[in-house]
Amino acid sequence: MSEDNNLPTRTDAAKSELRTLVTSDDLSAVDFEGPIRGLDTADTQEFYSAYERAFAAACKANDEVAQVVYRLLAQLCSMALRPSDPGDVWTPLFTMANGTRAPVAEDFRGEQTAILATVVGRIVSPVLKARIADIVWSNNRRDGVNAAAAIDAYCDSVASLLEGNLKPRFGMPATHEGIPALQRAMQIAQATTKRTRRPEKVERTFETFYVAAWEHRDVSSFVSAAELALWYGLRKPDVAAAELEAVAASVPAGTFPLAVKRAWDLAARLYEKLNDREARQRCLIAAVEQTLAMREQVKGSAAAEASWVTEALQQLRHVEGMEDREQSLEVELRRLQKASLKQMGKFDIDLQLGDSREKIAEHFAKLSLSDALRRFALLTRSRDPARLRDEALNVAKNAPLMAMMAGVHVDSEGRPESRSTGAPHEGAPDPTWFHRIIGQSERIRRARTVAGAIDPARLEIQARFGITERHFSAIVGLSPFIRDSQKPIVALGFARFFQGDFMSATHLLIPQLEPCLRHLLKINGHDPSKRRDDSTEEDLSLSGLYLHFRPELDQILTPAIAFEIDLLFNAKPGPELRHELAHGQISAAACFDADVYYANWLIYHLCCLLIVQSWDELVAPRLAEAE
Repeated sequence: MSEDNNLPTRTDAAKSELRTLVTSDDLSAVDFEGPIRGLDTADTQEFYSAYERAFAAACKANDEVAQVVYRLLAQLCSMALRPSDPGDVWTPLFTMANGTRAPVAEDFRGEQTAILATVVGRIVSPVLKARIADIVWSNNRRDGVNAAAAIDAYCDSVASLLEGNLKPRFGMPATHEGIPALQRAMQIAQATTKRTRRPEKVERTFETFYVAAWEHRDVSSFVSAAELALWYGLRKPDVAAAELEAVAASVPAGTFPLAVKRAWDLAARLYEKLNDREARQRCLIAAVEQTLAMREQVKGSAAAEASWVTEALQQLRHVEGMEDREQSLEVELRRLQKASLKQMGKFDIDLQLGDSREKIAEHFAKLSLSDALRRFALLTRSRDPARLRDEALNVAKNAPLMAMMAGVHVDSEGRPESRSTGAPHEGAPDPTWFHRIIGQSERIRRARTVAGAIDPARLEIQARFGITERHFSAIVGLSPFIRDSQKPIVALGFARFFQGDFMSATHLLIPQLEPCLRHLLKINGHDPSKRRDDSTEEDLSLSGLYLHFRPELDQILTPAIAFEIDLLFNAKPGPELRHELAHGQISAAACFDADVYYANWLIYHLCCLLIVQSWDELVAPRLAEAE
């Protein structure tokens, strides 16, 4: 086994000097169960800690044989057993960013496994015996003797938990602690015996466990056991469904609702397979009521209560004859959503503008009209998407808990309009996560740009030149960004923007972005339209353009500009300004929001960007006449 897989402890230096193979003589020379003798737990992590302490003591005593034995047993006890994992049931204690990890079962294949196989019969602790025998069998599937030993030991562990001889972790019910051991015993039995000749001990242990979960009304463990029984053929669907319904209906008050819901849901699925529509309907309704019972768990948080009502409404879509119930829940949902807006907190961000407004105003006070309008268009530039992604990943690195949280984004009435995922523990986050994290930082940047540069420059230009539509005839007329039929609308929009009439500017300019992008694609040889099944055609919407022509837009506009347009006008989560304006969701007050203000400037920026290199020859002379 590689030394890289040694568990980190205070005695790593000593470990690195030890031999890795533990021989039969080593295991005979050391009382290897000594460190765990007297531990009344089924938690192998406590065994791991005990063996680590024994290893440290052996290091101090300079006892090499004890060191290698206790190190091996610490490693064997460190890995987590996850029978529900379809890939590998053995999970390392840790995995480092560089790929280094703690040991797993396969690291001990070969000679070490063969040596371990010879000592299984000497082990007294059923928990340790089950683990060692299972690791041996996992590495050598032809070893039927240790497969049987693992099954017996797992069953003995479950029995000891139910009898109280072993204590569960964290004060959990014994039945809850026994599920992994019971499942693993059944897995090994299924893999090593014929269906008609399953070990009687497994069936007896299961029945004892099933009764114990029933008697203690441990509904969560009962459902898990029922799932195992169905999978391994120990219960027929009709019997299991009736038992699940009975235990769910008789749980004591205060039982966690989602645990009870699992029982109703499984019973409903079984009744569906049995084609018993009435019983399925009964169980589905009961499951919905458990979802609604979760409101009491989050009482006082209107947003959290609303999420459970929403979940219940989703479930009711599959239940017949509950229209009145749906209507009453819809009314409750709207009330909770509006109440949630009052409970939302807010915080102020210091944009730290310093004297930037004064400096911008002073700078623009010295410019001619032509220079002022050109430099106004170039006050900032779109940021590189790759850099923005890197910054977002740094957020995940520096604030991992915040990054792991998913997001629900609500509209002005408290209704969820989009959701974003949390960052996964491993691998890259999905696009909704990047849009959320990048969008948060970009919103602050846009606010700073508007307050510190765009607004003071606009005010200075307007005060000095009294901007009207005629000042934009040259700019709009020469820009290939705008098709001829839209030029008067855009010119009027720019004039209203400079004049401070942001409501008019917003409703004139933002709807023009979509036809402008289609126009750019057309003059670059692309056809941004779609053909319906009846052979009629229509232009693609903004979302359609980004779905079908994103590479082309990146090439025409640059990836940075295309990404900023997507982030501001199209993507979810985000301001979605094109969609919001098209559906009348931008209020009068929202027209003065920094995002909307910046969006109006961005359209001016795009209009000027395509003619800025020929500005002095073509635009400046005509602006000089207007000045």
